Amino acid sequence: MVVRYDGLLCFHEVKIQKICPKACYQNLLSLVMHRPIPFLFLATLFLSFRSFAQVTPEQVVRYKINTIEKLADAEKSVDIYQISAPYGFPMLTANMLQEIRHKQVLSVELVYTRFRRSQTFDQVKLNLSRLQNLKNILPDLFKSHHIDWVLTEQTGAKDYKTGQTYFHGFIITTRKAEFTKKDRDAELAEMEKAMKADKGAAESKKTSEVTFRERNTTPTRNNEGVKFYNVGPKFSSDPCELVGDATEHIEYPMEAQLRKVTGRVEAQLTINKNGDVQDVRITEGLGHGCDDAVKNYLKTMPKWSPAKDKQGNVNAYVTLNFWFVLNPEQIPASEMPCDLIVIMPKDVVASIPLNTPNNVVSEIFERNKSWTNVAVVCDVTGSMGPYMSDLMKWFRMNSSKIKHFTFFNDGDMKPESLKAIGSTGGIYQTPATDYDGVQKEMYTAIRGGFGGDVPENDVEALLEAEKNAPFAERLVWIADNYATPRDLSLLRQVTKPVSIIICSNKGMVSVDFLNIARKLNASLHTMTSDLPNLSALREGEKILIDEREYQLMGEKFVRIY
Repeated sequence: MVVRYDGLLCFHEVKIQKICPKACYQNLLSLVMHRPIPFLFLATLFLSFRSFAQVTPEQVVRYKINTIEKLADAEKSVDIYQISAPYGFPMLTANMLQEIRHKQVLSVELVYTRFRRSQTFDQVKLNLSRLQNLKNILPDLFKSHHIDWVLTEQTGAKDYKTGQTYFHGFIITTRKAEFTKKDRDAELAEMEKAMKADKGAAESKKTSEVTFRERNTTPTRNNEGVKFYNVGPKFSSDPCELVGDATEHIEYPMEAQLRKVTGRVEAQLTINKNGDVQDVRITEGLGHGCDDAVKNYLKTMPKWSPAKDKQGNVNAYVTLNFWFVLNPEQIPASEMPCDLIVIMPKDVVASIPLNTPNNVVSEIFERNKSWTNVAVVCDVTGSMGPYMSDLMKWFRMNSSKIKHFTFFNDGDMKPESLKAIGSTGGIYQTPATDYDGVQKEMYTAIRGGFGGDVPENDVEALLEAEKNAPFAERLVWIADNYATPRDLSLLRQVTKPVSIIICSNKGMVSVDFLNIARKLNASLHTMTSDLPNLSALREGEKILIDEREYQLMGEKFVRIY
C-alpha cells in the first residue's frame, strides 16, 4: 500500500499495490481515507505493509540537536560535499548532485546558527523547509536506513552580521558505491602497512610486559666439538621471548641512525652443553655500530636449553638474524609470528599506536571475555580493511579464543545478475590454527573479489560457518553497518547463537541490523554498547544506542531521536 501523508494526520492518494481479496482493500480504503489517525498507529500501519519505512523530513527535524560554537572548516576530501543555504532562508545550492547520486551516503549533517533576529522566528520550520528541499533534489537519501542524520546548531554568533559568516546547510559524507580493483589494491597495501606496524607494536608491548631473565655475565666455556643432535637448542618455549629479550637489550646505534643504515646482521654462535653462549661470530654485518651491538648482546645472553642427542647434552651451532629498520614499513615479510628479531629506534617503537582509530573489533572482543570458543564470520568487501587489520591484531595476541574463520567477499566478482540467494559464493574457510595461515586465507578472500554492488551474502557465510565449524559455541559476525545483506530470507536457517559486531558506524546503527539482531535473537555490539537481548523489547518500547534513540514500531525499529 502506498499513501501520501499531508502533514495533518490525514491520507490522500491511497493506492493498493499488492493484490489481496476485495474485502481486504475495501476495508483499508475506508479506514484511511481522510481520517485523522494517531501517529503511533500511523507508523505501525505503514510499517506493517512495507518492510522498511522511509525516513521523512518531519522525523529528522525532531532528532537530537548537537551544539558547537562554530563549525570548523570542512575536511577536504573527495567523499565530503557541502550544500550551502543562505542564512535564514531555505534555498539550497549545489554543483555536484550527480556525483553524490553515484556514491553511497553515510551521513547528512544539517548545520544552522542559533542566533535569531526575531523572537518569533521559527527555526524548526526553516530546518524542515531545508530538509524538504533536500528531499526534492536528492530523494534517494530519504529511502536509506544506513544514513546518519545529524542536526548541528552553532552557538557562537551573537549578531546577524557574524551569523552570516557561518556555514549553513548540509554536509554530506559519502563513500564509493562500487569498489574497483584499484581500490582493493590500495586497501590491501594499507592493511599490510598496518599489520607491520602492529607487529612492531605487539612485540614492543610484549617486551614491556615481560620480566626478563638476568644477563649471563659469567658464561662457562666447553671445548668439546659441535655434535649432531636429536633435540635442538632453545632459548625459550615461547619464540616471542627471544624477540622481546633482544629488542629490549639492543640499542640501535646512533651512528647507524644518522647515516640511515638498515639491513640484516647475521650472527653464528655456539650454545654449549651447559646452555651458555660461546664463540660468537658475525657472518654478515652492517657496520656503523650494528655488529658490535649484536655481539655485545649475545655475549651476555641468558642461558639456553642445550641441544641433546641420545647420550645427553651436546654443543650446537645457532644462527640468528637481527633486522635493523628505521620504521615499521621496512620490516621484511615473515613466515611465522616472532620469527624476526627487529631492532628499531626506541622513540619509533614508542610512537607506534597500539590502538588504531578503527579498533572497534578488538574493543568489543576485550569487553566480551566470555567468547572463548567462537567462529568468526568476517566481511572482507571494500572499506572493511581497517576492521580486518584490527581483527588480526587482536587474534595475534588472543589466538586461543577463536577456533575458526569464515571470510566472504560476495561472489568472487560474480555479476549481480548471477548472484543467487544461498549460492552467491566467494566464501573462504580456515581453522584458526595459526596466525599466518589465517592471514593468508584472508588475503586470498580479499584478492578473490570485492562484491561490486552494496548488498552482500552475509547470511550465506553464517550458514557455511555453522557447517564447517560445528564445534563452535558462537558465531561472531563482523558486519558492515552500511550494507544490508542480500540474503535475509535465509536468517531462519541459522541455529547457533550469533553476536553481531557493527563496523563503519559513526554513532548510528542501521535499523536493518537492529531488526536482524531481533529476528536472530542475537546480541549486537558497537564501539560503546553491548546489546544482549533486543528480542526482549515490546511494541512501542524505546532504546538508546550511542546517543541515538530507536523505537520498536510495527515489530521493526525506527530511529526517533
